[in-house]
Amino acid sequence: MTLGSDRVVIRVETKGMILNLFKPLTQLVRLLFLLVSVSACEGEKAPIRVANHVWPGYEFLSLGQQLGYLPQQKVTLVESRSATECIQLLKQDRADAATLTLDEVLLARSQGLDLTIILIMDISVGADQLITREAIDSLEQLKGKTVALEQTAVGKLLLAKASEKTGLSLEDFELLPATIDQHVGLWHEGKVDAIVTYEPAASIMLRNGGHVIFDSSQVPETIVDVLAVRTDLIEEHSVMLHLLVSGFFKAQKHFLTNPQDAAYRMSDRLNVPSREVMSLYQGLELPSIKHNKKLLTPANPQLTSVARDILQLGLFSDTDDPMLTDQLHTDRFLP
Repeated sequence: MTLGSDRVVIRVETKGMILNLFKPLTQLVRLLFLLVSVSACEGEKAPIRVANHVWPGYEFLSLGQQLGYLPQQKVTLVESRSATECIQLLKQDRADAATLTLDEVLLARSQGLDLTIILIMDISVGADQLITREAIDSLEQLKGKTVALEQTAVGKLLLAKASEKTGLSLEDFELLPATIDQHVGLWHEGKVDAIVTYEPAASIMLRNGGHVIFDSSQVPETIVDVLAVRTDLIEEHSVMLHLLVSGFFKAQKHFLTNPQDAAYRMSDRLNVPSREVMSLYQGLELPSIKHNKKLLTPANPQLTSVARDILQLGLFSDTDDPMLTDQLHTDRFLP
């Protein structure tokens, strides 16, 4: 009986010891499960959506995805046909960021869409062009004729700058609004006498009887392409914005150090043979990280000064509103 009692006591104590041993093990399993669950939730966070359209300076985003620098589970490239459509995607909450020109950022801000520039993608030094028919050799000959251009300010800005040199104004032309995807069609159909355009459309027109009478090299550091993000989403996407900017520069480095491979990868989207890809960048300056830091640091007024010059053209309403240029850019996401 005593032996049996001892056995009972031993069994009870052993069971208690086993239970006590299992308690911390159970807690550990629960903790691990919780950590895995939280990690999974973070991993399932929606990718940042970037609206973009085909333009040589923007193509490092697409190249970055091909090379694995911008994985699709982190960055979704939302394809559009024009900058106008990119702005619409932002307004409709179908994109979080977009590739735009500086003046397009100002246009969006004037329409109540607060954007912040986080990256200078390229600076036009001849890439934006006023192309005319072969018989037209000067702005004076273009007076009263039809000029196609995008509704955003770049087209009007370039034409206005060209006109200043000859004493003309925008009122001296018949302006036909046309997005970039319509330019080649209008040219082939003979519906316009000139187009303010850029690559890859420009090369097609130049091969089909067009020639350049004015370009952005004559108005330095006026036309700037940027990556802008909705200001209200910056904190939510801060980690992925770092990844986005870093991936862009990695792709740009691949382009500069392995041009043959990059050209092969980029030719389909740019709609030119791979041997012609590099020629599309002749009118573009590709700012380095160092150059970006110089332009985007809040202490540097250069970009804001250019923005104010654009506003003085009177292309937007409420051009005196300081909010259009207030806190326009940040360098916090640069590598």
